[in-house]
Amino acid sequence: MQGSVRARTAAASVLVVGAGVLAAGIGVAALLHNTLLDDTDRAAVHGAQDVAAIIQAGALPERLPIPALPDHDQVLVQVTGPGGGIVSASDRMVGAPLMLDGPPPPPGGRRSETVRGLAIEPSARFRVVALTTPGPAGFYTVYAATELGLVARSDAALRRLLLLGGPPFLALVALVSWLIADRALRRVEGIRAKVDEIIPEALDGRVPEPPGDDEITRLTRTMNEMLERLQAAGERQRRFVADASHELKSPLAAVQADLEVALAHPDQADWPATAARLLAEDERMEQLVADLLFLAQCDEGDFSSLTAPAEPVSLDRVVGDEVARLRGRWSVPVVVDAPPPPGEAPIVAGRPEHLGRAVRNLLENAARHARQTVSVTLRTGAGAVELVVADDGPGIDPAHRSQVFDRFTRLDDARGRDEGGTGLGLPIAREIVEAHGGGISIGDGPGGRLVVRLPLAGIGGQPEDEARPRRGGLDRDVAPVGQGDVAHDGQGEPGA
Repeated sequence: MQGSVRARTAAASVLVVGAGVLAAGIGVAALLHNTLLDDTDRAAVHGAQDVAAIIQAGALPERLPIPALPDHDQVLVQVTGPGGGIVSASDRMVGAPLMLDGPPPPPGGRRSETVRGLAIEPSARFRVVALTTPGPAGFYTVYAATELGLVARSDAALRRLLLLGGPPFLALVALVSWLIADRALRRVEGIRAKVDEIIPEALDGRVPEPPGDDEITRLTRTMNEMLERLQAAGERQRRFVADASHELKSPLAAVQADLEVALAHPDQADWPATAARLLAEDERMEQLVADLLFLAQCDEGDFSSLTAPAEPVSLDRVVGDEVARLRGRWSVPVVVDAPPPPGEAPIVAGRPEHLGRAVRNLLENAARHARQTVSVTLRTGAGAVELVVADDGPGIDPAHRSQVFDRFTRLDDARGRDEGGTGLGLPIAREIVEAHGGGISIGDGPGGRLVVRLPLAGIGGQPEDEARPRRGGLDRDVAPVGQGDVAHDGQGEPGA
């Protein structure tokens, strides 16, 4: 319900502070009571010691003139002789029974006890101190009593203070807690209201960030960062849908145009040629749909299918198979630079079909933009294997390199060519390489060069014949070395 957080905060504060005040009050009351009781005992002991001095001097009268002590009631005194009978008493205790039952303390000892009601005042409480001292005819016991009126009045005053002052104090605590919580929650409510105004169609709104660096400010900053991520994700999704629609529309339009022309003039149509064109467009749409489904799977964060169940993969064999595939479909010569010798094939952990797809995309991207030659280099070092796919094409402006791995990104030169790809090859290659723990980058240089680094797998005691490249490896698909060899880190072009 509205205000429940404020109410719970105030109630919790009252409970905590109330428990603390109660515990402190009990502690203070006990400390004050014991302090006053010790003070009363000292007053009674002083009175008894004065009487003991009189006894030791042999001048004990039948009535003891005991004056009232400062800040204390008058001390009441009784003295018993060696036979146990009362031999002397203060004025108010003359004729009264012995104030403390039980045996007297031993010589030199002392006994203190609180009793309720003496003969002179039955309803009052007294503190009685007894001590035994030697006298002229034996041992005498002096009983000194002081009324606990001061202690009782102090206890009552403290209780009144707690009872009268506690509720207003707790009410003040509740009010202050409510106001503090209300101030903080008003800022939270402002953030909620501002976020509530932001609609999915317009995610460019932001929450005003208050000054300072408290929890509310950090919450606002985090909320704005989340809105920025949502806005970027929404823009990527809209751009992705628009580009996918455009890419799917082109082959569909081509299919429709071919069919309309053929059906308009069925007797003049070259049906085998029409079927071939339709099949090519169908294959293009099939590849595009497969790429879109693959990227959708990656967007859901399901990378396990890209690498699991992982197995040792001879990367040079994968590269060799894809080089052979490229040479069967493209006329661009492929140069393999320094293939690894037998027995030293680089082994990585992962899925060969996905790694092959990544290498295929890189090779097709290079072949699409190469003028004469595509160069492939595979080397190992520092626990990683490096695959370099280079071409002697026009390259790419460094200002556009951040766009290379964006989906459906094709620069103007790629868009103007019939053999241009869909712009999904390099993004898919990056997803696969990163899922296998590696990275892909673009460098400077003439033409284009894509550099892939993958961590080597720890193959332990794997037999040598398992680590050696098998049929289809680089040692088989090697074109003559020296054609289009690339010496520096270069750049790759989008559009695979």
